Amino acid sequence: MKHLYVIAGHGHGDSGAVGNGFAEAERVRALAARIGQLGGGNVTLGDMSRDYYADNGISRLNIPKDWAIIELHMDSGASSARGGHVIICSGLKADSYDNALANFIAGILPGRSSRIVARNNLANPKRAKAKGYNYRLLECGFISNANDVAIFNNKMDEIARGILASFGIGVSGNISAPTPSPKPTPTPAPAPVGNTGFNFSNWVGRLQAECNRQGFSKQKVDRIPGKNTLAGCPTLNPGSSGNITKLWQEYLIANGYSCGSYGADGKNGAATQAATKAYQRDHGLAVDAIVGRNTWSKALRLS
Repeated sequence: MKHLYVIAGHGHGDSGAVGNGFAEAERVRALAARIGQLGGGNVTLGDMSRDYYADNGISRLNIPKDWAIIELHMDSGASSARGGHVIICSGLKADSYDNALANFIAGILPGRSSRIVARNNLANPKRAKAKGYNYRLLECGFISNANDVAIFNNKMDEIARGILASFGIGVSGNISAPTPSPKPTPTPAPAPVGNTGFNFSNWVGRLQAECNRQGFSKQKVDRIPGKNTLAGCPTLNPGSSGNITKLWQEYLIANGYSCGSYGADGKNGAATQAATKAYQRDHGLAVDAIVGRNTWSKALRLS
């Protein structure tokens, strides 16, 4: 049996993916809380007021090396995309906990072609690897798929118990009934990408394509952010305009930063500059309203 440290993804102003009336950050926090309730003293919940990606929390984490870490997320994509899976850092071999978790999540939230995926372009898996922590990221289905959302909401207790069982943790006694899932609320307008809210992968692909079209890069449009994507993003100064500015505004709006009454209009005016400064301030960046390498890196989840 492992002691389990649970991190709920996004938060602290970052809603994560949105769709079907729900926000990823809120839903995975509800699941994390239930895992903590059911797991009792065998579970430690990470600070759910934080965004462990944005504030580099894993690099500053100080927990026993024999604990296991799970970071909870929900994915976003086409409305037909379904299923959950486990992500580990490239260069590591899936262990018995990863395999048990992947088999469980694929059973309750089916649809993925691969149950375990190794990635080298995600910050938190790399940070955990550098610290020597036993870590994996769990995608609990697609928030953009109505069936996955229904399963997640209606079977949250079953998902929480299955996650615990994957680490050999039983359920503590005297457990209260779960809190009912909230009724869906309309996704805040304007919805920047598609009808189901912000789709990060889609946004990255559009950014890659636009940077290519404008001659800033000649990169593969694969919707996966990496060093070529970052290198191809031009600096956006106050007063900039055009499609890349519009894409930056879409990102800000999706993450809760208003760009004014005109929304994503492709014009980097006073409201967009204020939103950029607020984003930079919240993410520990230089507050200068200039969207340069460090700000793009944070938005692309590379730092």
